[in-house]
Amino acid sequence: MTSSKSFDGFGRDEVVSELELESLLLDERVGERDADIDSHISSKFRRSKHARNWGRKLRIPVARKSIGVPICRTARRQNCTRRGLRYLIFILAVAAGTYIGLFVFTVLPWLSPDPFDDAFEPFRQHSDRISVDSPYYPTHYIQSVLPVASFNPCHSHNDYWRRTPLYAALGSGCISVEADVWYFENDRREPELFVGHTTATLSDNATLRTMYIDPLITVIERMNAPNKIAGPSATPHGVFYQDPDQALTLLIDFKTDGVDTFLQVQEQLAPLRGRGWLTTWNGTTRTEGLVTIVATGNAPFDLLVANTTYRDIFYDAPLDALEDASDRDPQPGDPHGFSPYGFKYNPSNSHLASAPFIRALGVNKVTFSAPHIWGPPLSEEQALIIRQQISNARTRGLVPRYWGTPRWPRALRDRVWEVLYDEGIGLLNVDDLRAARKGHWGGK
Repeated sequence: MTSSKSFDGFGRDEVVSELELESLLLDERVGERDADIDSHISSKFRRSKHARNWGRKLRIPVARKSIGVPICRTARRQNCTRRGLRYLIFILAVAAGTYIGLFVFTVLPWLSPDPFDDAFEPFRQHSDRISVDSPYYPTHYIQSVLPVASFNPCHSHNDYWRRTPLYAALGSGCISVEADVWYFENDRREPELFVGHTTATLSDNATLRTMYIDPLITVIERMNAPNKIAGPSATPHGVFYQDPDQALTLLIDFKTDGVDTFLQVQEQLAPLRGRGWLTTWNGTTRTEGLVTIVATGNAPFDLLVANTTYRDIFYDAPLDALEDASDRDPQPGDPHGFSPYGFKYNPSNSHLASAPFIRALGVNKVTFSAPHIWGPPLSEEQALIIRQQISNARTRGLVPRYWGTPRWPRALRDRVWEVLYDEGIGLLNVDDLRAARKGHWGGK
């Protein structure tokens, strides 16, 4: 019994030991096999594109058992994510480059100062370099300036916004300038005409007198200073040395009450009136002067025409509201039964005929600008409207002008300018003096 128990015990222990040993050897062989498979698949996965698919198929069961997610599928997602990020970065870079390019070539030139203004800065600042009181003025700076009335009739819109109001316009050859005036009392409780686009921009040193009337007197007096050899000129010269007969139009936009503003404008024009430089109407004849004053905005037409024997302030007639050319009253003594003085707005009371460009076409700004950036600026119907309105103004002896024309994109602005010029516009409303000065936008 003892030996039997001993044998049975020895047998059980030996069997257990052998089983444990075999289990360990089996686990070791399985581990070595898994390591070989992993090493083989990894090397194949790195070696060739074709082996990757085979490696993925062999690796899926091991990978799923080891980490729960297929390694090959994770790598594929990572590659797709990296590729998508690269595409996104490329698209953003292209968009940023396009935006910067548009800003540099379109917006930046508008923000940069016009270097042409620098030549006239001393006239306004009265610096030590040169001023309007210098004997070299105007021959030293304006001698070569030719008014562009014939091929580019330039009107300096909102001229007071420029670094050198009036002088930059004259130096660019513009034959018309514009000033918005507000009637208020100054700090001395005296009535004054302040110049500015809004009341928030008004200041004591920006008045119609200081910005336009006094400088015009200085310029014209210098132009007509007696020559030491030839003596004084027989006829007064205007503001342009190259074309002394060319008159300058000063368009005054009334922003406050029409009656008070009109009376104050009349009073402040006394220095120009006393020198005989203003365009006038004496009841029968209009006499062109060196400066033509035109009132617009809140200017009262009834008060302007109240004096039938003398006028030196003329009206800015509504271009888009002029009646048809056939609707007129023949004047006595006209053998052809035609005279511009038969119309309500005529040279005896008006000089310009203006209208907002978009309203004259009967469209709004958005619907006009969007489809015309690359195509023709005006349709046939719109061109006919422009042609008829310009003809109506010319028939009455008035100078047609549109304000609010497109300023951007430049290509659209240039094409609109060219169409207006071809149709016989009298004044081009200009904000960019550089473009008007260079004249590269068109014209015959």
